[in-house]
Amino acid sequence: MSLRDKVIKNTFYHFIAQAFGFLSPFILTPLIISHIGQTEFGIYAIVLGFIGTFGLLDFSFSASFIKFISEHYNRKQYDELNRTINTGLFFYIFFTAAICIVVVIFARQVLGLINIPPELFELAEFSLYISLIIFFIATSSTIFVSVLISVQKMYLNSIIGLVINIFNFVITYILLVSGFGLKGILYAQLGAVIVSVFFNIYLAFKEVPEIRIRFSFLNKATFRSMGSFGLQMQVSRFSSFLSEKYDEFLLGYFSSLGNVTFFNLANRVTRLGKFFPLQLFQQVAPVAAELNANKDEHRLNELFFEATKYMTVFSAPIFLFIFIFAELLITTWLGAGYEMTIYLLRILAIGQLVNLLV
Repeated sequence: MSLRDKVIKNTFYHFIAQAFGFLSPFILTPLIISHIGQTEFGIYAIVLGFIGTFGLLDFSFSASFIKFISEHYNRKQYDELNRTINTGLFFYIFFTAAICIVVVIFARQVLGLINIPPELFELAEFSLYISLIIFFIATSSTIFVSVLISVQKMYLNSIIGLVINIFNFVITYILLVSGFGLKGILYAQLGAVIVSVFFNIYLAFKEVPEIRIRFSFLNKATFRSMGSFGLQMQVSRFSSFLSEKYDEFLLGYFSSLGNVTFFNLANRVTRLGKFFPLQLFQQVAPVAAELNANKDEHRLNELFFEATKYMTVFSAPIFLFIFIFAELLITTWLGAGYEMTIYLLRILAIGQLVNLLV
C-alpha cells in the first residue's frame, strides 16, 4: 500500500471515529444535565479538567513517541524501537502512579478550593477517585496507541475507538435513565477505557511482533532524547491547556458551579468547530516521521505546506458560522435559559479562529 493510500485510509477511519466521539457528548449533554443538574455537571467538568492538568507534568514526553517509534520501525532498528517503547511505557506507569498517590493524599484539600455544596462533597470525592483510575489506565498505556499510529495503522485504533464510543454512549444512556446519575457516567467511562486499552495492547503486539517488554531495554540515552524532543512541544501544550481549562478552575474558585457549566458548554461547541480542520493534522506526525527517516525533504516540505493551506481554508468558514449563529446553535441544542453560554460562545469562537489561523 502506498503512503498516499495509507494516509487516506487512516484519515477516513480516524475522521469517522472522531466525529462520533465529538458528536455523542453533544447528544448526551442535555440528557446528562436534565438528570444530574447544572451543579453536578459543574463538578463533573471541573474534575475532568483537573485530571487533564496532570498531563502537563510529564513535559510532553509522549509527544516524542510517534517520531521515534516511526523512525526506528521504518529503519528496522528493533533494539532502538524496544528501548523507546519500554522507556515510554515504564516512565508513564511510574509517572501516573506517583500522580495518583499525591492526589489521593491531598484530595480533600484540593476539592476544598471549589465551591462544592456540603451535601455533594462525598460525590465529588468519588468522582475524583474514579477519574484518577481512568487517568492511570489510559495514560500508562499511551505508548501502545502510539505504536499503531507510528506504523501507519491508525485505522485500527480508530475502529476500536468508534466501537468503544458507541458502547459508552449506549451504556451511559441506560445508566442515566436508570437513575445512576454522575456515578453511572463515570462507571461507563471506566469500562470503556479498560476495553479500549486491552484491544490497543493486543493490536500493538500483533502488528509489531518484534515488541519485547523488559526492564533491560530501559535506557538513559533514549530517555534524554525523548525528553529533549518533548520539551520542545511543552510550550504549545501548556498554552492549549490554559486556553481551554484554566478558566473553568477560576470560575469554580471565584464563582458558582453553574457558571462553570455555561463556560464548559460554550467551549464544547468551539472544540467541535476545531474538530474538522484538525483532522488533517492527525496524520502529519507519523507521515512526517516516515519521510524524515527516508530523508525525503522535498515531500516533507510539501506535506507541511499543504496541511497549513487546508487548515486555513477549513477554519475560517466554520468559526464565522459559529459566531453568527451562536444563539440558534445553543437554543436548538439546549433550549432556553442559556443566554450566558451564547455570549461566551461568540467570544471563544473569535479566539479559536485567531488561534487556528496564526
